[in-house]
Order: sequence, then C-alpha cells, then structure tokens
Amino acid sequence: MDDDELLLFKTPLSHILFLDGEKSEWVNSIFQEREEHGEFHTLFPRLLEQENKCFEYFRMQVDTFWYILDEIRPYIEKQSNFRKCISPEERLSVTLRFLSTGMGFRSLAFSYRIAHNTIAGIIYETCDARECFSEKHMPFPTAELLEKSAKNYEQLWHFPNCVACIDGKHVRIKCPKKTGSKHFNYNGFFSVVLQAMVDAQYKFLIVDVGAYGRQGDSSVFSEPNLFQQIETGSFPFPQPRQITGTTMTLPYVILGDQGYPLKEYLMRSYPTGQEELPREIEIYNYRLSRARRTVECVFGILVSKWRCLKTELQVEPHHVDKLVMTIYLLHNIGIAIEGINEGTLQKINSANTAKIARSTSRGPRCFNRAGRDAYCIRDQFKTYLNTVGATDFQDNETGAYVH
Repeated sequence: MDDDELLLFKTPLSHILFLDGEKSEWVNSIFQEREEHGEFHTLFPRLLEQENKCFEYFRMQVDTFWYILDEIRPYIEKQSNFRKCISPEERLSVTLRFLSTGMGFRSLAFSYRIAHNTIAGIIYETCDARECFSEKHMPFPTAELLEKSAKNYEQLWHFPNCVACIDGKHVRIKCPKKTGSKHFNYNGFFSVVLQAMVDAQYKFLIVDVGAYGRQGDSSVFSEPNLFQQIETGSFPFPQPRQITGTTMTLPYVILGDQGYPLKEYLMRSYPTGQEELPREIEIYNYRLSRARRTVECVFGILVSKWRCLKTELQVEPHHVDKLVMTIYLLHNIGIAIEGINEGTLQKINSANTAKIARSTSRGPRCFNRAGRDAYCIRDQFKTYLNTVGATDFQDNETGAYVH
C-alpha cells in the first residue's frame, strides 16, 4: 500500500474528497448538533416534569408514553456500531410529534436535527411496531365481546341489540401518481376512506382503511372481508334474543346512516322527505341517530387529537394506511389507560347535535334496496322503541329528558 492509499484509508468518511475537491459530509453539520440543540434532547426532560405540557406535546399522558415505549422497544431499538444510534425514546417522540401535528418531514428534521429521509424511516418503522398492540387493544371481535358491546349500547344509548355503529371518514392525501380521479371525492379533494365499527365506549372494534376516496359508504362496505364474513355467516354475531318485556326475538345489528344498505344485520333510519313523518318513525330515527353519535364522536376525537388527519398527508397511499392504523390503535390505548376526556367529548357532542337531523334527511339510494326481512326487522325495532322501549330517559349530552 503506497502513501496515498494509506492516507485515504486513514481518512474519516466525513472528510473524504469527491469530485471538484468538494468535501462530502457523512452527517450535515446542522444534524451533528442533535444532542446539543435537537428538540428531543433539550425539551423532552422538561416535558417529563410537567404532565400537562407533555400531554399538549405528545397528545398523551407520560404513563401512556412509557407504556407504549416498553412494548415496542424491542422492535425499534437499533444496535450502535461505528456511530451512536437514535434511541427508542427519540424515535417514538418523533413519531408521536408527527401524528399529533402533521408537520412535514423537513420541518421535523430541523426541529429534531435529524435528516428528513431518516425522519420518514423512523416514523414508518415505529408505526410498523403497532402490531404488538393489536391482540390486546383491538382483537377481532368475538360473540362475547359483541354481546357485551350490545349491553353497553342498551344501557348508555337505549338502543337494544346494537353491537356497533359504522361510518366512514375521508383522510386527505396528496394525489397519488397515475391514479386519475380514483381518490377524488365528492368534497373536492383527494382522499382514502377510513371505515370503522365503534362500540358504545368510543373504542374501535374493526377498521378498514385504503378504499378510494370517490367510493361511497355503501360501496366501501361491500368490498372488504368484513362484508364477506357477515354475508357468509362467519362473523361472530351473537344469537338473536328475546327483548326483555316483549315477545319479539330480534337479531343483533349494526347501526349505519343512509349511506349504508338496509340489511337484516345493518339498520339505518327511515328515509325522510318534505312531508311530515309519523311520530313513531321520528322517534325511531332519533334513537338510531342518537346511538350513532358514538362513531361520529370517535372521528371527532381522532381529528382533534391526532391533527395530521386535518392536513393533506404528503405520503403514498400505502403509508397512509400505516399511519391511520397506528392512530386508531393509539386511540384505543389512550381510552384504556386514560379514559375519555369529558371536556373534549362535550365539545364534539355539541358540534354533532345538529347532525342528528341532517343524518336522517338524505333520501334513499337506488343501490341500497333492501330485502323484505330487513324491512320487517326495522319495523320491529320501531315498534319496540315506541312501546316497551319508549320510557323516558335523560339524554347523555343535553341532560334533557326525552321520550
């Protein structure tokens, strides 16, 4: 080995000379100051001392942060070799900050003093680690779990045999390449559809994300495995039961709005027009729409807490799926550990009150034609809610007593 080769061999990678004599740095000088001036190293220790500020920053309590970190640490921890790796604490911090604000990768790069492409990799890898929570915080529903959810709906929302409420939400994204108008929705922006089933305690039971934005609720519902499982009888609905105080035996059902088809297992409101509806239909529509507040509130909580959902996500659709699925698991984890923030819930309920009238005002869709059995089951629910189930109760949000 001659002298020039020996000199090159001993020269650090950060000082190797390339074309035109320009020096190429292994790490930009700005990012080399990460441990001195990076947001995590300067702010994180202070956040741990003030729980309210930690919640504002991460959108979760300190205990929840450590709980999540303990579970995913084996999946995101890297082994240091010739340079020090980014710690699991900092990786989780970057991910939560992105989900809670929707800041761009380049903005986060200057805050945390980490290159933007490294930021992206950290976020995607941390989101992949969510799988370790699925079994505990969102297992696939069993008959026992659905029956428990139905009891909660009857106790809290006064609608019998309801195992869940279903609805869809559009997640705004940048226009993917070579997709034409597939992701362009009726609201005038590009999106993918998040469709979710929610229990009476504001937790996700089943989530499907990734459908094209131009598809309606009925079209999205008819595509995924959930629909196929229900249609083939493999979805674990509890056995129909006799309603207390009556001779009626009714099946367990899901509640949806007018965008969904009326099925034997999926109830929606009666269509409304310009003419005044009979009182018994108005009561049924109100009670169904009132129970459906749970899914409306869940979407409201998601957007108010994880504000990346308020922005146009500048990532590819398959990464959008990854981010959104992480958010719904974080939502379930937050409720399990922290409970529901009553102040936030009250604001969202107030905003959703006007939606009750609007949700029953849309006319029927031609592709949502139902079978005779589905009409009969809806009529039986209507009869129950206007007879035995028509006792006065106090509205959970307004405090008023409603018949």
